[in-house]
Amino acid sequence: MKEHLHPSLVRLYGGASDDDAFLYLDESYSVPDEYESGSFYILAAVKLSYGDLEGTRKTLRDISEKDYWHTTDELRTSEGQYRTVEMLKQLDSWGDKHLVSVEIPLQSGGALEQARGDCLRSLVEHIYGSARDNPPAGLIFEKRLRRVDDNRDRRLVRRLRQEGIFPREVGVAWVSPSDEQLLWAPDITCMAYRRQITHKGRNETGDYFETYLEPHSTIIYAAPQKK
Repeated sequence: MKEHLHPSLVRLYGGASDDDAFLYLDESYSVPDEYESGSFYILAAVKLSYGDLEGTRKTLRDISEKDYWHTTDELRTSEGQYRTVEMLKQLDSWGDKHLVSVEIPLQSGGALEQARGDCLRSLVEHIYGSARDNPPAGLIFEKRLRRVDDNRDRRLVRRLRQEGIFPREVGVAWVSPSDEQLLWAPDITCMAYRRQITHKGRNETGDYFETYLEPHSTIIYAAPQKK
């Protein structure tokens, strides 16, 4: 197990067996009028088995050659683009499950939190709504900039549990990528799917998702919920 784990992860991973699965989540979005192709909200998740976590962390760090990763920043340099493609090739070779919950278009720039809620609800319904092999024992979100936003997620999780959609025994944690570098994986998935929307036909990044991740991915179109 990774040394010096965040307390939330110690709690979440405690007692896990090698076959237990965990889901790592990140977001990307475009507000209306930001791109000609329209607005969207993406919630991406990568499913990993507990027994593979430490090896996956090490491989991602080896490719990045550092302890920090943000795909958008990497794409600004030729060296970063090379590392990004190497990351994508590695994710492709592993063949882990990628889930992309997307709402498109958004009705207004102020609809981001509503869209996040819609996408999370649709993702949870997909994962736990029917009999599936090895449903995740825990969800790990990238911690957001403001505590109030994480608290919105917590309220939604409580509501989904009360509705019987989200199993009560499934743990949830909000940590930064510096606390859990496995969050780099959904960051890459988010970028690749986003670029398929915004850069298809413009440059090679628009083909990243189709080339490397599409065979391992399920796309979930979120149904907007009434307020």
